[in-house]
Amino acid sequence: MRVDLGSGGHLSQYFLSKDKVKAKNLICAWIRAYIDDEGYVDLKTRRIAVTSINKNGLRGVKDLLEFLGVPCKVYKIMEGYAYKLVISGNNLVKLAQCLKPLRPEKRRRLQELLSIYEYKNLKLTTVMKAYG
Repeated sequence: MRVDLGSGGHLSQYFLSKDKVKAKNLICAWIRAYIDDEGYVDLKTRRIAVTSINKNGLRGVKDLLEFLGVPCKVYKIMEGYAYKLVISGNNLVKLAQCLKPLRPEKRRRLQELLSIYEYKNLKLTTVMKAYG
């Protein structure tokens, strides 16, 4: 599997193992780090989002998320000067199954977001144990 994660005009391509279990573990770790650093949990709009000027990079992240079974969308914002990758609804649970945020604040906000979608009995730590 080849994924394009172009960065600021510098094209980077990552080749992932054909072993799907290893590939999924690697992708989950990378997505966790990426969202911990670049993403935000928006309780008001009930979603997780990443904003970037790097359209190709966000499309690469979208491909990785979809490989994990997490549908998401990339939107053009600011008249095409920036883009936003958005994960919402039931897809948040799918994301939480592999995300395991390291930053306590993001972990807390993700749990709040899951609660809004009536996943009150689904503790983030339980999800992490089940899928980690």
